[in-house]
Amino acid sequence: MEAFVSRFAHLQDTLGDKLLPAYLAALGERKGALLDNLDRAERLELVPSADE
Repeated sequence: MEAFVSRFAHLQDTLGDKLLPAYLAALGERKGALLDNLDRAERLELVPSADE
């Protein structure tokens, strides 16, 4: 269970730190802090809710 939680946390970090900013940049959006990127992703309907 501990290994699963660790890998899931690493996946979330990778998505938030690398994939999401790169995707937003490809769309012509400016990159910012993680919370700003999540808000932009929600506005673009890439994620259902930035709060969750």
